[in-house]
Amino acid sequence: MTAPVLVGHRGIGLPWTGVLRIPEESIPAIEWAASHHADIVEGDVQRSSDGVMFMMHDATLDRTTNGHGPTTGRPWSYISERWLEIPVDLDGNGDDDNTRHHPPSFRKWLAAAKATGKRAFIELKNGPEWSAGEVREFVAEVKRQDMAGRAVVAGSINDLAVVKAADPTIRRSVNVSGLPPAAAVARVVGDHGYATMRLTEAEAQPGYPKTLAAAGIHLFLWTLTRPEHYARALPLGAYGWMCNNTDDAWNWLQTQTPAQLPID
Repeated sequence: MTAPVLVGHRGIGLPWTGVLRIPEESIPAIEWAASHHADIVEGDVQRSSDGVMFMMHDATLDRTTNGHGPTTGRPWSYISERWLEIPVDLDGNGDDDNTRHHPPSFRKWLAAAKATGKRAFIELKNGPEWSAGEVREFVAEVKRQDMAGRAVVAGSINDLAVVKAADPTIRRSVNVSGLPPAAAVARVVGDHGYATMRLTEAEAQPGYPKTLAAAGIHLFLWTLTRPEHYARALPLGAYGWMCNNTDDAWNWLQTQTPAQLPID
């Protein structure tokens, strides 16, 4: 394992989706990350209007597919037939190019994540849209695929409370952006164990990652895209980086001779 731990953000994120011609939140994206130095693959799960869990970051289909409308307002029959797009226009038609990939269901994405042998960081998007019963269905799928011991789940405080009640062995992550260190520790320690924060906010309080580490909290910084970000993040001593291209981050780290840090 590298130090810091590298997370494939959405598998692959901008601008690398266009460079590599692989759409974000797709199965090929997490497979690419897993084979290019990601310790953890990351994705966002949402629910269609008819209750199917699927992978997508945005609240609408417009940016990353050839479809339109709110993600929670469309049935799975519509979403599953949309083509995932990449931010290039090689055919010159004035629109992002389609790929041959469709948005994956959460079930298929999680099976692919399991097959990589990596851990999975999964965020429950559109928190207000999830009922407690739906969160329990999510937990049941994680357990069904024997991923409870290899998953870290992020979401609202209410959703994470449901996750904990359903299966306390599943690790949970809280977004602590905007919270002072003492409040972050109070919210996370002894309960969730993992936290995320914007790189810029961590820079504004350089001791923040070490404060959380001393309390036993693993902090992931997001989102790192290029060498400038890596150079700014490394002195902060965070546990992990959420990277839009884990290969790029890993190659940069090799020039810095980082210490080895095992993931627990």
